[in-house]
Amino acid sequence: MDEKPTKRRGLLTLLRTSRPFRRWLTVAVLLWLTIYVGSFGPACWLTSQDGPRVGKSANRPPWFMAAYWPMGRLALFNNPVGRLAWWWMTVGVPKGKLTVVPMSLRGEAIITDVAE
Repeated sequence: MDEKPTKRRGLLTLLRTSRPFRRWLTVAVLLWLTIYVGSFGPACWLTSQDGPRVGKSANRPPWFMAAYWPMGRLALFNNPVGRLAWWWMTVGVPKGKLTVVPMSLRGEAIITDVAE
């Protein structure tokens, strides 16, 4: 009956008192997520394409943009996070260019037009 209540531990307390492996793994995952989301916008801006094309030269994202398909899928949602992802992928695109972002691994892509 004299059991002490366990204290609630937050993330900072957990990191401070956990084993070094867990601590560095957590830091590495958080750093990777930050770099992944942060590089999504510049990748869209740097791979923007000129006007719509048809046929074999149709607008397709570059092969390495396949790594960003989860962000492309997220940008389709009509919620604050989706709108933020959409804004981040289009904010740096030059006027008159298209942003082509994959939204699945099957080749489906979002094509956004930034008006002049």
